[in-house]
Amino acid sequence: MTTRACVLAATLLGALLVSGCNTHRRLDGGGSLDTAQFQDTTALDETDGSPQMLGDTSDDALQYDTTGGDALYDVQVDDAPSDDASMPPLQTNCGFASLELPYGGMDGVRGDDDTLLIVAPHGTFDYRTRELAAELSGLLGSSVVRAWDYRTEAHYINVNRPTEGTDEIWTARAQSVYDVFRACVELYGRQLYVEVHGNSKAETALEIQIATVNVDLALAEALAARFDELKSGLLASFSLRIEPRDSLYWSASGNKTNGLMSECVGRCLHFELPKELRLDANRAATASILRALIDLARP
Repeated sequence: MTTRACVLAATLLGALLVSGCNTHRRLDGGGSLDTAQFQDTTALDETDGSPQMLGDTSDDALQYDTTGGDALYDVQVDDAPSDDASMPPLQTNCGFASLELPYGGMDGVRGDDDTLLIVAPHGTFDYRTRELAAELSGLLGSSVVRAWDYRTEAHYINVNRPTEGTDEIWTARAQSVYDVFRACVELYGRQLYVEVHGNSKAETALEIQIATVNVDLALAEALAARFDELKSGLLASFSLRIEPRDSLYWSASGNKTNGLMSECVGRCLHFELPKELRLDANRAATASILRALIDLARP
């Protein structure tokens, strides 16, 4: 999708969401980054902003059947006409500082290293991943794209795929949000694409889980060994589980089937981090070890 198409998509998204159009269908089966511009003032309680009406015990509590069976959606979305002079020009880097859309916002910055992209699709719902993504981008010199406020008690838009809720229901507004998010992600180089997520599930409270695309067993083993070599202090009690070496609870199967990871252009990593590792006091330690893993994973 072109830069102009990205602007048009954002404009059309606003019209669509304000109009209340929300058809449902079930899916069965550059410059250096200044992280100061990304200070998050959003106040969240200890539930991580989780939608209590869903009864979930995790921030990203999408419990997929990893045996398969999800069907690809068959929605066709047309690009905007390239000669539409009515659309305002984009600001630098997709105009993301900040693009405020109905139900949420997005932002992004191009880093010195345009081969690596750090993404936080659930920047407020997955507590403090918005800030962690910015810190990682500063350490790595990478580009960063973040979205926030799309998952609340009122609406549960998945952002990195065109669905809503834990049942992965396709909706028109979810498709529109996804189209804008994908179009803006595509403006950045992403030989290595990294998503940062969080969960508060008790069973994985001492695990970092990494779902992957285009990572072989040798690299997975090397990343696990590197983690064990570096972990200390707070991280000493944590273990790393990574595909394809390990089976995962957080396998990102919806993302791999219908979302951005289904379009992985190089190598893709999907980090799931327990809440303790995302707390403000622990962010620097977490970012440091993730930086080492991401550097090792570069194609």
